[in-house]
Parts: sequence; C-alpha cells; structure tokens
Amino acid sequence: MLVVALADQGLGKAPGVVATVENLRDDNGNRLVDVLTGIIEGGAAIGAVARGHLVIRTEPAGASVILDGVHVTFGAPPPETTAARAVGVPGATLAAIALEFGGHSPADADAIVALARITPLSSAAFQTKEILCD
Repeated sequence: MLVVALADQGLGKAPGVVATVENLRDDNGNRLVDVLTGIIEGGAAIGAVARGHLVIRTEPAGASVILDGVHVTFGAPPPETTAARAVGVPGATLAAIALEFGGHSPADADAIVALARITPLSSAAFQTKEILCD
C-alpha cells in the first residue's frame, strides 16, 4: 500500500502499480520493493534514510533511491529530453514512516529523524546496514 500511495495513481490502479513496482530492478538485479521493505523494517540506518530521497516515475516506470550518497536507479532511467510524471518522497518522510511502523509515536519519530539529520553519518548510532547492493 505504501508504494500505491507514493505512486499516486489511485486505488483503482493499485494492482497494476504494485505489479510494475515489484518488477523494477537495478542494474544488479536488486528489486526496489526489497529496498523499500528494508527501509520500512529498519534495515537501513535512520540517518542514511533521513538524508536520502525516493523518486518514483510512472511513465516510463522507474525509481531512484538515494541513501548514504549512493544513487541507484530501478527500472527505466529518467528521460533526458522530456518531462516525466514523478512523485518525490523526502528521506525524512520515509524515515519517520519506518519509525512509526516500528512502534514509535509520530512525535517521537519526528524527533528521532531530526536528531538523525544533524548527527554525522559516521556516528555508531546511525550506521547503515547493507540494503543497497553494489
């Protein structure tokens, strides 16, 4: 449902959106849905997520994820000569969603994200687990 909401295509198109997103892979065969699941389940450091971004493009179908300064494209690359319909999600929003799914209140999630954004990525408290593969 998160992907459906982020893709902003409406509930009527949910099955098609989910099927499309499930098939988005990076150049190494990693699936976008696995990266998003890793973020939501706490598989990435909150600091890395809070400083990152997610952009989902619907036509052509693709997405970009930036975590820890690593930019990975899933599916079709963004068009170079035309505009594309896209939905951007700030990393801080994704981090707060992940924290709330983990049981934190919205206020606590916002506070943790704010702290993570000002804490150096080298801090042991905000180390990234490997969810973006090389």
